[in-house]
Amino acid sequence: MSKETKATEKGIKRVSPFLKQQNNSQEAKQFINSQLAEINLYKKYKGFRNYALYIVLKFR
Repeated sequence: MSKETKATEKGIKRVSPFLKQQNNSQEAKQFINSQLAEINLYKKYKGFRNYALYIVLKFR
């Protein structure tokens, strides 16, 4: 099993209780999706800039 697969499975285990607690609301799903998008951006660009600079540039 790859590291990515393990990370995905671990993430799903963490997200499922949150979604259940929020009754699978649309807002909770949108929140999860926005966090996943943020994680993917960080993974994509972490080699080029440090994360603090990324945040500063994002909210500029």
